[in-house]
Amino acid sequence: IRDPDVLRGSTPEQFAERAGQVMAELNYVHPFREGNGRTQEVFIAELGRHYGHEVDFTVITKPRMIEASIETTNDPSSAAMKHVLEDAVDPNRREALRAALSDLEV
Repeated sequence: IRDPDVLRGSTPEQFAERAGQVMAELNYVHPFREGNGRTQEVFIAELGRHYGHEVDFTVITKPRMIEASIETTNDPSSAAMKHVLEDAVDPNRREALRAALSDLEV
């Protein structure tokens, strides 16, 4: 993150856009042999907390995260990771996804 001040005072949508870019870039670099996804999620959640955004990845299914990771690796201009982050950051979206996932479990 070249200019962390860009995240200070950001809206959830702005944070999701920038965090999605960061997550896609980290995924592309794939710095660890194992645990890249978990490490990225912890990093982005902590980054969000630092800048006043709760990031909850429990509402993002593993297949969806894998699909977004593949899509952004193949096409860096893809908004797939941004959409994942928007769902993980926005409280209304999180609750809607949580309810939908709960309905699927029944």
